[in-house]
Amino acid sequence: MSSITPHYRTITELLQSRSFSIDEYQREYKWERSNIEELLSDLLGKFYTSYLDGDTPDKTAGYADYFLGSIIVTKRDNHLYLVDGQQRVTSLTLLLIYLYRVSKERELRVASTLEPLIFSDNLGKVNFHLAVPERSKSPREWWGLRAGGAA
Repeated sequence: MSSITPHYRTITELLQSRSFSIDEYQREYKWERSNIEELLSDLLGKFYTSYLDGDTPDKTAGYADYFLGSIIVTKRDNHLYLVDGQQRVTSLTLLLIYLYRVSKERELRVASTLEPLIFSDNLGKVNFHLAVPERSKSPREWWGLRAGGAA
């Protein structure tokens, strides 16, 4: 019998350079506006418990952690599958994509920090870290990307 070993990870550690698949038996993405608003409210609330007027971005490294909840992952045939937490990881990925696109439009340097949380470029082929091919006719079209990975 296998055991479950908890690993506490930051969002960067969870998403960067790691792709997840979702089994066909998992329910479709069902979060609605109210779910997203609650997540954003929780994230902002946690942020403001640490933020002081005038803090620079480097100060955020010392801010209080936000517990996103358990994310259960299993490895099968060299692929990682989300077993629990699919709705949260999908929502977080969509939020990161939005922030990435806005930062690219505004030519903010933070785009280069967000990009590896969403996708990687493997010799010109975009590999999304949340790999659910049946949800997308064209990954570039779905995520709003143009050639070269730019939004």
